[in-house]
Amino acid sequence: MYDCNMEQYFVAKIYYGKAASVANAKSLKSDVEMQIVAKQLATEFSLSDKVENAVDFIFTCWYEIKNPIGAGLGPAMSLFTAEPYIKGEYKKYNNNNGWITKAYGQLMVVDLQGVVCIFTDPHIHSKQGEKFGCGNLSDAGMAAFFVTHECNEVCRALRLMLAKRLKSGSKAAPASEIVETKEESAKKAANKSMTCSCPLCGGITTVLHSDFIEAHRKGREIYCEACVVKKDKYETRVCCLCKMELSFSPYWYSMKGMEPPTSCKSCKAEAAKTKARKSKPRPRPVKS
Repeated sequence: MYDCNMEQYFVAKIYYGKAASVANAKSLKSDVEMQIVAKQLATEFSLSDKVENAVDFIFTCWYEIKNPIGAGLGPAMSLFTAEPYIKGEYKKYNNNNGWITKAYGQLMVVDLQGVVCIFTDPHIHSKQGEKFGCGNLSDAGMAAFFVTHECNEVCRALRLMLAKRLKSGSKAAPASEIVETKEESAKKAANKSMTCSCPLCGGITTVLHSDFIEAHRKGREIYCEACVVKKDKYETRVCCLCKMELSFSPYWYSMKGMEPPTSCKSCKAEAAKTKARKSKPRPRPVKS
């Protein structure tokens, strides 16, 4: 489908068959939540300069159509998720017996599929079995992964736990298992590019792995070229408190689903301090 506001092609995803009868806002929220959690874990994985190939999960969102019949669509299209279209050869890398990341034995991302190193539609096995939908096989799913898994240089470089260490409560493999020095791995990252999903439009952009690591360490996001141009178009308005002029990016706030600011950063900070002081419990007087 084509989103006219975002000027971008998307892949719309709806439930069908038996799943369609139980699809609701809760199940869609679970799908989006899984994608967000998987993306965060992929980011943690990619922030290591020791990984050979950085990975990412594409951004996803959901659409709600008030009157799908009037729009010429079926009733199943009243709620659906969508994600930016990825060009390239689509591959399924594994099934629900899949891939583990550094989550201290609590989460496992599986069912990896996508284009090159941009993945989509993950499932998550979690120690909290009630989360992440019916694809969450919890301990049984994690156990199935370790039946076929063999630890390699990636596991050792990232200091991931061995399966037998998960039960003992250890949080890292011994330092002696690290196969590269920090300088060697950083040099590799400096010369290697990676693809990632733009946090604004969800489109695919290519950056140096070292730039990706540096940006996240400084708390910055990396945007695609098109979003950088749109984001840098600022508007001004008067702060509702101090009446000083403030500037903001309408595009950035729109893509984040946030209302534009009405007060400047200084006034916001002062208001937050005042609120914190008022909410702080007063000490009770001591009775003599």
